Amino acid sequence: TLVRANLSGTNLSGVDLSGKDLSGTTLVQSNLSGANLSGVDLSGKDLTGTNLSGVDLSGKDLSGTTLVQSNLTGTNLSGVDLRNKDLTGTNLSGVDLSGKDLSGTTLVQANLSETNLSGVDLSGKDLTGTNLSGVDLSGKDLSGTTLVQANLSGTNLSGVDLRNKDLTGANLSGVDLSGKDLS
Repeated sequence: TLVRANLSGTNLSGVDLSGKDLSGTTLVQSNLSGANLSGVDLSGKDLTGTNLSGVDLSGKDLSGTTLVQSNLTGTNLSGVDLRNKDLTGTNLSGVDLSGKDLSGTTLVQANLSETNLSGVDLSGKDLTGTNLSGVDLSGKDLSGTTLVQANLSGTNLSGVDLRNKDLTGANLSGVDLSGKDLS
């Protein structure tokens, strides 16, 4: 049993934890990449700095779960409610977030490179220092969105209104800004 075990900083990469009771178990900064977490209750867990890359979290209840600075690269988040989650500094590169409701979700300094954001409302979001490289933002309403120091390299911004947008320190390399009003 792993109840109340301290697994902070432990390498559990590829381990089959399916059905395990992790009540009271500490997993901060653990490596759970590729682990089988089916049937594991992660609600209320502090997963700060935890590597969950490639893990199937589909349908998981992550209410009360802390994911700040976690690595969720290539993680399956289908059916996971991310509303009001603090994802500050979290790596979500390559994750399919299409259609997700991210209202109340904090994405400051998150890595969203190559992430599918189709159908995601980013208006009013603080994306300060967020990596959006290679993301298709075409036609997105970015009104009220903060993009200071954001990495927008290679991002598709066609149909995006950038008027009155503060792009201080933003990386816009490889972006087609022809015809854009940057006033």
